[in-house]
Amino acid sequence: MARSNNDSNKPNIWGMIRDIGVTSINKGQFPIAIIGAIIIILVLKMPSDDTSKLVFKVFSHFTTMHFLGWGISFISILGWYFSNRYQRRIHHQEMTRIAEEKKKLQEQKISKKLPSSNSNNLNN
Repeated sequence: MARSNNDSNKPNIWGMIRDIGVTSINKGQFPIAIIGAIIIILVLKMPSDDTSKLVFKVFSHFTTMHFLGWGISFISILGWYFSNRYQRRIHHQEMTRIAEEKKKLQEQKISKKLPSSNSNNLNN
């Protein structure tokens, strides 16, 4: 098959950023992505002298045992992760319950057994 001259599927930086943004929205990680993007933009916009000072200052805080803030941040991120995982599980269970209720009501309305749309359960 010959390739056309229109390479609209050619990967580029803007498509990658778009895909990362859409994925982060779908997974509930968009606020973290925005904060990370803001930090990256601020560091890139800094003069190079200030950037090197910032890097050395951050590493000096690592060596002087200023880990309390980092530890609290890490714990809060872990808490957010497990909370998000729990909420996704609850949401999935609720959507499954609502789908079953909808199917029962539709079957009552048409007086006929409907096939399942769930790919894991093809026997219904």
